[in-house]
Amino acid sequence: MYLYAIQKANRSGNIKVGYTKDVNKRRNYLERKTGERLEIIHYRLAPYPRYAENYVHEQFSGARKLGEWFDLGESVDQMNLLFSIMDYAVDLVDPSPRKLSEGSVTEDAIRETILARVSERSVSVLDISRETKISQNKIKLITPFRAW
Repeated sequence: MYLYAIQKANRSGNIKVGYTKDVNKRRNYLERKTGERLEIIHYRLAPYPRYAENYVHEQFSGARKLGEWFDLGESVDQMNLLFSIMDYAVDLVDPSPRKLSEGSVTEDAIRETILARVSERSVSVLDISRETKISQNKIKLITPFRAW
C-alpha cells in the first residue's frame, strides 16, 4: 500500500492525502470523479498506511477542507512540509500495530478507553502510556484527537 498526495495537474487547489494499493488507478478514479486532471505529487510505500494517513491528517487538521482534501496554499514551503510529514509518518509507524503490548490489547479497545477518558478530561497521553505500556506516539496515531 502507498500513502499519497494528489493535486490538480496545474499544482493549484486542494490536496488529497490518502492511501491505496495502486496510485495510478487511484488518480484515474479521482480524475473521473472530479472531472479534473490530477497529478500525484508525492507517494511512499507504507507498510501500515492507515496509521500514517491518520497522522498526516491530524497534522494538517486546521487546513482540512472536505474529507481527505486539504488547502495548504501554493507555498513551496507548505508542500515540502507536507512531504516531510508524510515521510516521517511512514517511518514512524511501529511495525507491529496489531499487537500493541505484551498482552493482546487491541487498538479498538485502547481507542474506546481513551475516547471515554479524554471526553471526561481525566487522562493524558502519558497516563495512558504508563497504564498500557504503549508508546505515546502510538497512542497519538491510533486516536483521532487534536487535544494531544
